[in-house]
Amino acid sequence: MNGPDARLPWWRRLFGPPAGTPPARVPTPLGGAPAAAPLASMLAPDGLVTWDEPLTRDEAVRTLLAHVVPAVPGLTAADALRQLHERDALGPTAIGEGIDLPHARIDGVLRPVFAIGRTRAGLTDSPPPEAPQTPIEVVWLLILPPGGAGLGPTAQVARACRDRPFRAALREATSADDVRAALARWALAQAPPAAPWST
Repeated sequence: MNGPDARLPWWRRLFGPPAGTPPARVPTPLGGAPAAAPLASMLAPDGLVTWDEPLTRDEAVRTLLAHVVPAVPGLTAADALRQLHERDALGPTAIGEGIDLPHARIDGVLRPVFAIGRTRAGLTDSPPPEAPQTPIEVVWLLILPPGGAGLGPTAQVARACRDRPFRAALREATSADDVRAALARWALAQAPPAAPWST
């Protein structure tokens, strides 16, 4: 046999695709939707901020935007802030466990990006300790592409924030890389166990 197939082992020549066959497409989950991107890949390069002094929610959002905007080509802080305010007008964005998730879908954004702010002294406009709602301690700012189906990354964030080990890791993180590692561990824990015959 001549040609490139002659260099392949016999079993590849017998069972493999013909030379020149384009690689098969990676299958998508049932329903045709692509698999969700991991949260760790969405964190802005310098996306962890810690405030030792109390501040307002608006100050927190503006500070986090300064970390997110450079990671989104073509996005301006003014446009992002306007659309975040429009989303806020629809209702609260707190998701429990002392976490607020301001977010907005913005034209021109190609992939989700977020930054996380931790408040050591809390927000000055957070509910008081005796209020039924837990005071906000973490502000998780998320910028999304337009037209997404379902909750997507916001649902992932909510699930991660309900995970006690992840919340503990987030409290102890000293860098954005620490947060990425914690998110990667959380995502690994969510993966379904391997089938017995696959090991």
